[in-house]
Amino acid sequence: AVRREQQQEDAEWTLRRQDNPTGGITCAHLLLFTPDGKRLVAVGVSGSVYVIDLESWEVMRILKQHLPKVTAAAAALEAAAAKAKATAMQGKRKAMDDAAADAGGAGAAGFVAKAKAGGGGGFGGGSAMVVLAADVGCPAMSHACASADSQWLAVVTTQGGSTGRRAAGVHIYNLDTLKLHASLPPPPGHAAWPPIAAMALSASGILALAVRDNALISYDIESTQLSPWSAALAAAGVAVPSDLAALPGQICGLSFDPAPGSSVLLAQTPSALARVNLAVMPAVGGGNT
Repeated sequence: AVRREQQQEDAEWTLRRQDNPTGGITCAHLLLFTPDGKRLVAVGVSGSVYVIDLESWEVMRILKQHLPKVTAAAAALEAAAAKAKATAMQGKRKAMDDAAADAGGAGAAGFVAKAKAGGGGGFGGGSAMVVLAADVGCPAMSHACASADSQWLAVVTTQGGSTGRRAAGVHIYNLDTLKLHASLPPPPGHAAWPPIAAMALSASGILALAVRDNALISYDIESTQLSPWSAALAAAGVAVPSDLAALPGQICGLSFDPAPGSSVLLAQTPSALARVNLAVMPAVGGGNT
């Protein structure tokens, strides 16, 4: 780990190497500081959330309640499924390697990496190698954010596991008690959570999430219910206001006005920026952007 510090008020920032925090974490998929500057949240590759005290540099708690419980039977089932999948993929990859090598290019399901001369096989050997979409893993968690008052932590899990036992979901932790507050229900019209493109937490406890087609969904953290803005859209049977739907590109970033009590949300696409006031009920035919 590397910690940045300022030796004096007007001195330049410097970097110094830091040992990993006490508590067993050696790498992280996601990192974020709580706004009060007291804790570091690190998400491991397995999806476990490590809450680290920055003063003592120790892991305060490992949060796992958002992850499925692994029984011996489930572990055996997943291992068997993974083995069967690996065998099937090995046969398919060999066939595609042979076909790609003969054709001198890549097939539709992968690409060919021409190895440098040398022994050892794979990327170090002389044969072609095909990488399939199925070979690319999905991280256990895609997003995490903390509220401005450092009380709430929202995390987004992705569907995964060889047997699909890890479900996509949005989970809220109370950072004061370090316990799971709630797992939010899927938005109206969805049997399960769709992929989340971006998320943000307001100072007043409103969680906003962007999904496909530039739809925005907002929840009140305390009650775990849809906010009045999203409830109005759901009651009208509208997934997204037309102004947001017309934005060029997919929403890839969300940010709330940090002022206490503000409900103003900025939604960003690669080529546009929209201002949404969640305190104003959306117009079904237009929007409040």
